[in-house]
Amino acid sequence: MLLSLHLAGTTHDLDIVARQPALLVRLDGRIHAIADGGIRDGRRTIVVDGHAVGYAAAQDQNIVHLHLDGRTLRVEIPDPRDAAAGAMSGTNDIVAPMPGTVVGILRQPGDVVAAGDIVLTIESMKLQMNLGAPRAGTVARLAVQPNATFNKGETLVVIAAESGK
Repeated sequence: MLLSLHLAGTTHDLDIVARQPALLVRLDGRIHAIADGGIRDGRRTIVVDGHAVGYAAAQDQNIVHLHLDGRTLRVEIPDPRDAAAGAMSGTNDIVAPMPGTVVGILRQPGDVVAAGDIVLTIESMKLQMNLGAPRAGTVARLAVQPNATFNKGETLVVIAAESGK
């Protein structure tokens, strides 16, 4: 699953490449080996590409405050569900926020929905996410079927807006 990290006004892409036999991540296109370094000199450490780095971290929802090398960094890790909601705003289409599989369809063409009503459930990297109607209207078309796979950005459902809206 691709995550976007916001650090000091810059967005960085982080993707887990492998978990076994070692954790490998791709950060901004470069592969790094990551391991837990345990506790050294009373501080937690992480081993990045063979180099131990001491750190302290505190998390408040999707914000991580990281004390590293004498400075404190504020790292924002956006929730992919928020991106899904943002991708749907201002449109009649429910668009896939990430690649995945349809695991449930709760509404059918012709069903009337209110803004936010759950229309389908998707799964990506073992994470299930409900996708809701971007606005009130009628389900006009399902572009996917149960167990279908899809790509990020693909239109999954089209909602016909209520007349006059």
